[in-house]
Amino acid sequence: MGRPTLEEVDTLAVLLPDRTARPLPQVAAEEVESLFAPREIDPPRLSRVQFQAQPIQDLSDPGFGLLARLLVQRPVADAVVERLAAAISALRIGMPWEDGVVITPLPDPEKPAFLEGLVRDAVAHGAAVVNPGGGAWKATLYVPALVHPVPPEALLYHEEQFGPVVPVSVFDHADEALDVADRSEVGQQASIFGRDPAVIGHLVDHLASMVCRVNLDTQCRRGPDVFPFTGRKDSAVGTLSVHDALRTFSIRSLVAVPEKERALLQSLGARSKFLAPPPGEPD
Repeated sequence: MGRPTLEEVDTLAVLLPDRTARPLPQVAAEEVESLFAPREIDPPRLSRVQFQAQPIQDLSDPGFGLLARLLVQRPVADAVVERLAAAISALRIGMPWEDGVVITPLPDPEKPAFLEGLVRDAVAHGAAVVNPGGGAWKATLYVPALVHPVPPEALLYHEEQFGPVVPVSVFDHADEALDVADRSEVGQQASIFGRDPAVIGHLVDHLASMVCRVNLDTQCRRGPDVFPFTGRKDSAVGTLSVHDALRTFSIRSLVAVPEKERALLQSLGARSKFLAPPPGEPD
């Protein structure tokens, strides 16, 4: 596949580290120069390309650090939800090139309607949208929705929705939260916030078998920048290469030869595919 032409491009998205030293428009222009032949870059044609140069941030960059479910112990649930609603309301919504913007349009034009369906279903099962204006949308711009309390009967309780919807559910005992992790069909990360070492230790030991990263007193974060991308359950689909899979699931066989028959073994290397030395190695 060759380089694309500007005739084939409507939108160019540039994902950058959150502390890039260069202005975003400058970086975006450099990305264009690396993608297209120089003769194709002229102002009349380039003006039709929409630039979306957006710094990667922990929970705001789509698909990398999204919160799938928030479980809060019942005695502190109301206080946590109130503070979270205030924090969400303070987030600025707009276009990626605007200063201070955290919430930007979604990449999938069908995503807002999908999220609206999940929120409506949760509300029908007794939940409510807590933050003012949450869940409102136009085109692909979706206002984050804090939904509480989301019961197990709601689709939002189980869906890995990859969107700006924060479902909050309550639990009474730590084992109830672990049961949620056990039943979940996905498993990438989990965060634990608490003060009791006995309870936290119990949670860590259990979650280490359910997810691939446990965060203590810190939020789930984008991982591939620093750590390998891993997952468990349905989240792990596609993370094992074909080469590794063949090595993992193949049964090893061997040919045993007495020391005195070394010459025979060497002569078979040219006649047996199984006994042939690996490419690049001497016979």
